[in-house]
Amino acid sequence: MREGEHERRRRFNALFASHSSDIVAYCGWRAASASDAQDAAAEVFLIAWRRLDALPEGDGARVWLYATARKVLANQRRWLRGDDRARAAAPGAASVPHRLRGSGRP
Repeated sequence: MREGEHERRRRFNALFASHSSDIVAYCGWRAASASDAQDAAAEVFLIAWRRLDALPEGDGARVWLYATARKVLANQRRWLRGDDRARAAAPGAASVPHRLRGSGRP
């Protein structure tokens, strides 16, 4: 593993260890179900991994994670509500079988 990749993983692991329980709890408080909360929290940390180099340090990272969780949960609610704009913007939306599109579930 390259040195830069090792540092990236170390930074993400520290971020996850410091904030994952709080983000999962926040998502659990705001999501429609426990599984929706777990999905939202996982998506928050996936986004954090992808944007790790742009994340602020210290408390700024915590604020960024909560803001990202709020946006992920809002998108999730739109999806569950059947908002076609949310579905059209979702990655893989075209791959959702037609019979499932009207069910409120991806």
